[in-house]
Amino acid sequence: MVTKPIHNSPLIGTPLRAQSRALAVVLKIVDGDTIDIRDDVRGRLRIRLLGIDAPETKKPGYTVGCWGPEVTDFATTAMLGQRVAVVTDATSAARPACRPAWAWRTPSSSPGSPTPRPGR
Repeated sequence: MVTKPIHNSPLIGTPLRAQSRALAVVLKIVDGDTIDIRDDVRGRLRIRLLGIDAPETKKPGYTVGCWGPEVTDFATTAMLGQRVAVVTDATSAARPACRPAWAWRTPSSSPGSPTPRPGR
């Protein structure tokens, strides 16, 4: 079965065991599963999105993975400049340079656009 991505879905991941929660703005898309954010509490952070395993596009020593640039383009379109809720996962071993976290767009992330609702 072929599934079509939901381009307007606010949910990027689903929080399980929250370690910390914060609101942030997406500053940069590193690749399809790694983003730089400005957290309202901790400042600038790099997070690895849990629940997403995108092909590598920027890792030194690795070739660009199939569909990697397209995933990065989608992440850029969906998240760059958006306000997101970020929840780090207490069960993940976080590296100081890149914290694993769930992230999803907040309803107010796109002023003037309707809030996505299930079934629409």
